[in-house]
Amino acid sequence: MRRTACIITILIAVCTPNYAHCIGMSGCSRGLELNSFGILTCTADTISSPGSTPEVKAELQKNGVTIKTWSHKSNGLFAVVDESYAVASGYAYQLKTTHSVNSGKFYTYYSRIIYY
Repeated sequence: MRRTACIITILIAVCTPNYAHCIGMSGCSRGLELNSFGILTCTADTISSPGSTPEVKAELQKNGVTIKTWSHKSNGLFAVVDESYAVASGYAYQLKTTHSVNSGKFYTYYSRIIYY
């Protein structure tokens, strides 16, 4: 009997900044998910062209105020943040992400708002 595993990936948001290829950025994405235990999963990445240095910063916001920040700068093609954070109920949460390559021009995006 042959078993096949199936993995389903949902990309929450993909950002392809205008003229990003001119600064060495191939793309970026961000995501914010809440599980039934009050744990938010915060993900963000920046994809660069070969020879570039991608950077990503993710700020978890509660009612518009940053409560936690993560960042990653890479020597490879991908800079990735993938973190979990326990949150309290009764608030609105959003992920603000900043993407750049070679510490140059940056792009800022916001995830959808999650009410918990």
